[in-house]
Amino acid sequence: MKQLVPPVLPEPSDDRPTIVAPESGIDRAAFLKSWRDQMRLPKPDSKCLANDMNAWSTAVIGAEWFSRRYSPTAGALLAKPKVVVADYRIIDEAEIVCGELVEPLSRYSAGWVKSLAVFRPGGLSNPVTSAIREAQRYGATRVRVGMTRGDDPVLRSAASADDFLRRPQTRHRCDQQTALDGFVSKLGETILRAGNRPQGSGSDDQTELMRCQQRRAIEEYGAAQRIALTDEQREANRQQAVAFLDPVLNDLVKQHRYQQKYLSQAYESVLRTYLNRLASGRQLDGTEHFLRLRLTAVRIDEWRSQQAKRKRESPFVMNQDGAGHSDDRMDLPPDADPAGLDDLVTRTIELINTDPRQQLNNQLSWEAAMAIELLSGKALELENVDEVTAYIEKAWRERRPTHGRSVAAAQAAMDVMLLLRTATNRAMRS
Repeated sequence: MKQLVPPVLPEPSDDRPTIVAPESGIDRAAFLKSWRDQMRLPKPDSKCLANDMNAWSTAVIGAEWFSRRYSPTAGALLAKPKVVVADYRIIDEAEIVCGELVEPLSRYSAGWVKSLAVFRPGGLSNPVTSAIREAQRYGATRVRVGMTRGDDPVLRSAASADDFLRRPQTRHRCDQQTALDGFVSKLGETILRAGNRPQGSGSDDQTELMRCQQRRAIEEYGAAQRIALTDEQREANRQQAVAFLDPVLNDLVKQHRYQQKYLSQAYESVLRTYLNRLASGRQLDGTEHFLRLRLTAVRIDEWRSQQAKRKRESPFVMNQDGAGHSDDRMDLPPDADPAGLDDLVTRTIELINTDPRQQLNNQLSWEAAMAIELLSGKALELENVDEVTAYIEKAWRERRPTHGRSVAAAQAAMDVMLLLRTATNRAMRS
């Protein structure tokens, strides 16, 4: 199979762009635009580069290790799009972060647009050229998503980020496949839409040119084609998903345990998950527990929002004498999956349940079983960490478990809380 030419990162340089901010301050959009204007040539596709720099800014600032590597205020400017900063020290810190991480990561992911340009030869009509260019951009976007939320995220640790920037070739094979698959998928959607136009509309030749490039990507480069669904197929999938989900919902309604607002949110989320599964050829059998897990996730989400609201301060606007207020809320990446929390709860429970270290005398330890009980919904009936701890201690005293590792209620609470934290972190990285 042929290989694409992967993006090439320029050698690191101390000659980074310098951002001159007005006295009133500068926000992320203006900062990043000024940075892009001063970037060394050649630059990636401008549209994809702008999107990727925004997304990578959010991802980098949100990395667990970021505040340990840089100062506590280093992410203030880049974390949110409308934060205005006038303090030159924070702007200078943002320049360092952008130069060390945001620009090179964005150069790489957006650089796949150029790598896919082999499928956009000269002499094509404007509509065909535009359609192929958008498919190129989509392929590059899928690479970025894979780098941030795939099996081996680049920002998993500071060391993994540094290692990637030193040796980006370690990702070339998987990222090429991701870019190619995204490219042919997007082009396939465009071809399907064109096929629904009336005959004689002048689009037949254009459609065939796009099909030609799609076939090249599949036959010569090994792209995996994902068949775009027709309206009839989408409707059939929806009917199948609803027929599978409704009996599960009805059983939960009969239990009178959940408020209507939670049921509605969870239902819509799981329905989207099921439609995605069906579209990718996967079955729904064995997923009956998804709705209950999503209900837990929805309630966790609301609890977290309530906690965040108590701590919320006014938006961050800092001037040069250091006055101002901080707001540590973060925007989710633009491609964030709304069902991600559902998956996180599921993965956390599975990790605990299948971890051989949690087995004691050929059965799940009491501490592991308690952690799963909390993840499955009990924690949402408790107001705060103190109440969770008290609940664990009370349960240990009442049940006096014979298959537990703890010798006292306080130790049991500490062990369960540590297990929850460790398993959740592992699930987020998996």
